[in-house]
Amino acid sequence: WINTFHAPNAFSPDYGAGDVRVFKPVGIGVDAITIRVYAPYGEQVWHSEEVRGNQPAGAWDGTYKGEPLPQGAYTWIADLTFLNGERRRATGTVTLLR
Repeated sequence: WINTFHAPNAFSPDYGAGDVRVFKPVGIGVDAITIRVYAPYGEQVWHSEEVRGNQPAGAWDGTYKGEPLPQGAYTWIADLTFLNGERRRATGTVTLLR
């Protein structure tokens, strides 16, 4: 089994084309995911459990409750279960550029 997961470290909702405009993790062999993004002051601003075709499917557009969030570094935590039963927690930061 091939199990991979990767999340981008920056995105810009106001500039660029395609996936550059959203925070959209990618992976192979994903059976389940719970991914959460937190603002610098600790509030959860986005989460997703979407999986399509054994890949993460959720994408964050840099908003919270319909309002654009300020530029800055946001923390993410992903809890993954792969098709072979392996469980993994991945963490990181993503920079929202305005």
